[in-house]
Amino acid sequence: MSAHAYFAGDWLALREPLDHASRDASLTTRAARALDTGPVAEKTIVDLGCGSGSNLRYLAPRLPGPQRWHLLDHDRTLLDAASAGNCRDRDGRRPAIETHETNLADTAWHRLLDDADLVTASALFDLVTADWVDSLADACAQRRLPALFVLSVDGAIDLQPSDPEDPRVLARLQAHQARDKSFGAALGTDAPRVVRQAFSRAGYAVHAADAVWVIDNAAQAAVATALVTGWRDAAIEQSPSEGDHISQWAERRCRQLRAGELRITVGHQDLFAMPRTR
Repeated sequence: MSAHAYFAGDWLALREPLDHASRDASLTTRAARALDTGPVAEKTIVDLGCGSGSNLRYLAPRLPGPQRWHLLDHDRTLLDAASAGNCRDRDGRRPAIETHETNLADTAWHRLLDDADLVTASALFDLVTADWVDSLADACAQRRLPALFVLSVDGAIDLQPSDPEDPRVLARLQAHQARDKSFGAALGTDAPRVVRQAFSRAGYAVHAADAVWVIDNAAQAAVATALVTGWRDAAIEQSPSEGDHISQWAERRCRQLRAGELRITVGHQDLFAMPRTR
């Protein structure tokens, strides 16, 4: 997506069904088991870059309660949307929800994580830097926090049928994903590898799984069109001199989408990290 579209509420709403369908359920089960240990008590879950609350809506019904969620984001409008839902935990109780308008580039982990029992994030790590990930892994390790991070793009994109311009456009897209997204030079498609390595170095057992978007039917035309349009905008921003070729590519692809003639898969990685037993 283009830089301005990363946090747009309409895009987040469009992608939510794909996100939920592609997530790896076994890693959520691991997170639930981590919270199930010890006496029954309110579990505090910190959601970094929560957006409009998709991660909350997916996880709350699958995790034990009672739950208290700390939702962190830089956008007050998205935080208000995230806290407005009616979700329940696995035991049917309404979670307590606190929202925090926070600049995550300021890694004041002592303030953000001290009360946490689980830290989680969705579609965040392609935007941040390797140093930011290292600081998060160290802060989690100090507190021996389990971590569930999902939907980090891994660069695996396939469009069928293929188009001669696909390699050009996708190369420009991948370069754009590595540009500064307010944290510094972004990890982009390196995010899954960097997060795995950082938490392994910090003393975690790391479990990873594929989470692949599959867009292959007319009911998904709206999200598919938004995706292709976002790719177009990012590629043109990366290489303005190729704007005409990239726009023509996007027009062809959108025509195919409307005709039900295009299948798109987009690779992501999910990760659950648990401190190793001492």
